[in-house]
Amino acid sequence: DYSQSVLIREINEATRDFVRSPEIKYVVATDLSFNHFEDISRIENPGYRLYVRRQLPRHLAGAREEATQRTRRSIGGVYSEYTSFQQYAAAWIHVRGRSPHEAMDLAVEALDLRRGIWNYLFNTGIVTTYPPPLRGPINEVLGGPLYSLHREDGALAVGFDWIDPAYTGSQLSHKLQEKWPRVLEEEKKVNVLLKRSPYRSTLEDALRRYCRALDLVDLSRAFLELWGLLETLTGISPQDRHDTVVKRATFIWADKERKTHEQVLHHLRRYRNSYVHAGEGSPRAGAYVHQLRLYVQQMLYFHLHHSRYFSSMNRAARFLNLPHDARDLQLFIEEREREARKATEAAHLAREGLRLRKGE
Repeated sequence: DYSQSVLIREINEATRDFVRSPEIKYVVATDLSFNHFEDISRIENPGYRLYVRRQLPRHLAGAREEATQRTRRSIGGVYSEYTSFQQYAAAWIHVRGRSPHEAMDLAVEALDLRRGIWNYLFNTGIVTTYPPPLRGPINEVLGGPLYSLHREDGALAVGFDWIDPAYTGSQLSHKLQEKWPRVLEEEKKVNVLLKRSPYRSTLEDALRRYCRALDLVDLSRAFLELWGLLETLTGISPQDRHDTVVKRATFIWADKERKTHEQVLHHLRRYRNSYVHAGEGSPRAGAYVHQLRLYVQQMLYFHLHHSRYFSSMNRAARFLNLPHDARDLQLFIEEREREARKATEAAHLAREGLRLRKGE
């Protein structure tokens, strides 16, 4: 039996050993849900290199086919019909990791950030679809259902693969290429905005969460994930009232539109509560996801374009807590200034008292 102190020591030693272990070069291979076109081929970042082509390079292709075959044999089901790159574009990511699992995590994080940006930009301007979808995914750019890990020379690095358990079959995008020039141009701007943001890592994680929520087949789950993301983007804490998220999420809307958006968000909040506390789903979950997606996208836009004015997400949330009305804002400023003058006067008197005490 391990005592608490022994267990903590063992964990600390294992953590130190892991951190000190050398990084190994790996390649993660998967695919993306569109036919490859020439304008998308390579993305470089300090921590990874992502390639998207029509087919994998020769040194990866054979081992990838081996991984596909063993996944078919071991899992079956929809995977028995899965064929790498028959329709989807090939994607592979060069990363460094101290273990196979770390390398895979880093590759998936990198790919989901790219997909998050692409889907966010693709979805901007799309309000809803009619009739509302009964199931997901909503995203246009999906990751493939199989991720295989390779050594730098292309050989498989481990005896197993990573799969998407929610995969139900291919869903090929037919719209990405026609909108790609706009998405590519806007992606450059998003990359610049992320670099300028004081809380860049938080925003990158938000883009990944946005992407993963709209990857889901179950639209009720997608709704809950999006609502959780909206709470993060509005800086909601456990101590805040449940309707605070509505107030903050509607702060950025024009005065003439705010009341309408408040009513919509309160309705979505009630649906969220009924689903969480009573398990009451709705055949309109698809419509609710599209409505909520709009507010999440608006908050992402706010943070991307204005986060450089705030030192943290918490400071941005305090900004969103300000009064909406210009007259109320002026009164708020005057009240804070009066409080500041009183505090300055009190501090001056305290310093005077301290001087007199020290002189006794």
